[in-house]
Amino acid sequence: VIWETPTYPDYHWTVRGDLNERFGEGFSQRVTETLLSIDDPALLQAFPREKFIPASNADYAPIEDTASAIGLLD
Repeated sequence: VIWETPTYPDYHWTVRGDLNERFGEGFSQRVTETLLSIDDPALLQAFPREKFIPASNADYAPIEDTASAIGLLD
C-alpha cells in the first residue's frame, strides 16, 4: 500500500427541508432513526454497507480541505 485515503462520509441520504411541514413534526427525525436502525444484512448488502452512521457538515471538511489543496476550489 502506497497511500490510503482518509476516512470520509461516502454514501449519504438527504431529505428535503420541508418534510416536517409536509408530513408532520418529527418526520425527518423518524426517517433518520429508521435508516440508522437498519441491521438486516441482506438489505445492507444492497448498498453495500455494514451499517449507516450519522454524519454532519463538519465530517466533510477533509474533502473540502483536499479539494482546496489541489486547486479545485477557489
